[in-house]
Amino acid sequence: MPDTSWAHADAGAATDDSRTRARMVTTVQQRASSDSTIPPPPPPASSAPDEPLQLPEGPRRRWPAYVASAVVALVVLAVVIIGALNSPDVPEPTPTTTAAVTDDVPSGDDEAYPPAPLDLAGERVSDDVVRFTWTAPTWDGDLVYVWRLRGEEGTEQVVGETSLELTDPGTVCVEVASRSEQGRVSFEYADACAG
Repeated sequence: MPDTSWAHADAGAATDDSRTRARMVTTVQQRASSDSTIPPPPPPASSAPDEPLQLPEGPRRRWPAYVASAVVALVVLAVVIIGALNSPDVPEPTPTTTAAVTDDVPSGDDEAYPPAPLDLAGERVSDDVVRFTWTAPTWDGDLVYVWRLRGEEGTEQVVGETSLELTDPGTVCVEVASRSEQGRVSFEYADACAG
């Protein structure tokens, strides 16, 4: 307890405020703290200028690293979210026509395409007439056939039978495809020549 005797006036003493008052110096001892979060006092500064100053590594010195890590994580998260929301629309790939190799394709499927005619062959039956015949592929529905001269796309004609006669004195090459009731044409054309 500090000395407070100077604050109480002696009853017999004069109450002259012009006198010098002296009091005793009291030293307070620093007690060891049980709080482990308070870092120890820094070591005394050395007189050598070449030595770097060593700061204590305690919990108070780590918080800037935690804050910096949290900021970096938030920036990365924001970039990912913005990139996902602003991604360019990817156009659907354009379908390409490729040859479908199938033995049987049921026509009950609205998306099914019939196979090409089988065993297309041509023969000259007279000086001016060439006949082409083929076998109908296996198909659950009705088929008609479209034919064209080889290399003349866009000139297709329809025939309902599995034979075709053309009048031409020279060599004739044709391409024949199957067409379903839904109007779907086989991916491949069968072709043959006769002369």
